[in-house]
Amino acid sequence: MKRFTRIIFALLVCLMATACKGIFGDYEGTEEFRNDIAVFADYAVRKQLIVLKYLEYTSDGFTRDILQGTVSADEYDDFFKSVADMVPYIEDYEKAFKTLEKSGILTSISTKGLISSGKAFFSWMTGSGKRSRERVLTVASNLSPADRSELYNKLRSEWKGKTSSESDFWKKMENGDFDTQAPQMFNDFQQNNEEFALTSVDKGLTLQRIMVLEGAEGVKSGAELMTDVISTATPLGDGMAAAQVGQLTLDLYNANSNADRAKIATAIASNLAGMKWKDPILGIIGGDAGVDLVVETLKETVDVAKTDAQNTAETKKSFVVVEDTDSQDQADIVIAQNQASSAPSKASISVAIGNIIDEGVKFAYTILNKGKWLLTAIDKNGNKETQAVEVPAGEVIYVTLSTTPPVSDEKETEQPADYTDWNKITEQYVFLKSYPPFSGTCTFVGYSDNMFYMAVTIRAKTSDAEKYRAKIGDYGFEDHSSSGNIIYWGPKYGNYYAHISFAASSTTGYTDIMFKNLL
Repeated sequence: MKRFTRIIFALLVCLMATACKGIFGDYEGTEEFRNDIAVFADYAVRKQLIVLKYLEYTSDGFTRDILQGTVSADEYDDFFKSVADMVPYIEDYEKAFKTLEKSGILTSISTKGLISSGKAFFSWMTGSGKRSRERVLTVASNLSPADRSELYNKLRSEWKGKTSSESDFWKKMENGDFDTQAPQMFNDFQQNNEEFALTSVDKGLTLQRIMVLEGAEGVKSGAELMTDVISTATPLGDGMAAAQVGQLTLDLYNANSNADRAKIATAIASNLAGMKWKDPILGIIGGDAGVDLVVETLKETVDVAKTDAQNTAETKKSFVVVEDTDSQDQADIVIAQNQASSAPSKASISVAIGNIIDEGVKFAYTILNKGKWLLTAIDKNGNKETQAVEVPAGEVIYVTLSTTPPVSDEKETEQPADYTDWNKITEQYVFLKSYPPFSGTCTFVGYSDNMFYMAVTIRAKTSDAEKYRAKIGDYGFEDHSSSGNIIYWGPKYGNYYAHISFAASSTTGYTDIMFKNLL
């Protein structure tokens, strides 16, 4: 079986969950947060399904190398149906993406980010429909009135029902009302009308050529995000897309089908050359540089799918095992975000959906390239923990996180403020007495100084650190956080300017807080 032996798939009931109090404030741990994560997961699953179908259909069901197979009319229709099925949810996706990035759950790292990635893929989806509309109208304009009438009369009932007459159909077609259905219409028209088929083929508009070129652009535009589905159900559908992604990934993993760079480049170049009219896709893929990016993206996608715990040295990608130590509800979504720029063909966001049980241990896994990654584990109640991880090349590594929620606020408010540990530390480092006092258990981590600054770092439970962070604004500290670095600038104490920064500790469930006086 893919990547692990003796694996039992743990089916999840649903990504939707009831509201509960989370770890990091009023958004995380709520039903709204979990629903936004579920919408994000739905996008990740459906996008990956489109990519995998492209790989499957252009390789004759993974029996040949990628782009070396022949696409059938049914495969063409199914591919573009998957695209059409996503279009109605674009606004839902965009809304969830904006909320998640604004909250800091998903970050805009370097020049990349989920919003920019989503825009590129959405632009391809809607653009593909517009380009298909142009193809339909161009071919139809060369047909006789009788042939055009036949195209209308043989429309699928669900499409024909949206029009009042033949003239109304063509008017709506010209206005873009059928852009979502236009790719499938083009296929139907080729099958249902001989003149349409002959005219379109004469212009180089074969189903094979359109599928290869449009699909290649789709794969390229979605390269920012990689998804591995273990098991899941999504809120915008019945979970079938997730099941298909899991099965297709497994099929590709087990197949001898590969992404040969030279063969892919030749296939794309020959299909571009085969266009006998100025098709709008010609200006989209973008010359040699565009073809090279498509080639590398397809190669990267296949390599990730074929990586397991035994062949990491060969693929140069790391198999990252993520275990949630929460005894109640383990994380069922893991989001990995690259903290640095990466090659355009390599994903900067990777999503693992679901978890598995191997030899009695439940965990999730993700396949990552070498680099600095932020790993975020999220459970069904919306509780999460994030940890920065240095991922090497071609290794199996283990990461432990905990989504265990803290004690409820009601119980915590019953406890009086306890400054015992803080007072002990400030007795030795007197400059800390100017800072807002820290309530709760904390330990001294380290001290450093030079001619420009002096700094003390303490370690505390993340829940206590978040409470402290929430109140320091009352003492004149302002939030100047950026690029994942949480830092507050405060007032001037004597000759020094006060700074407080927060960072994930090497100890799960704890945060390191640095107090720094700068000249």
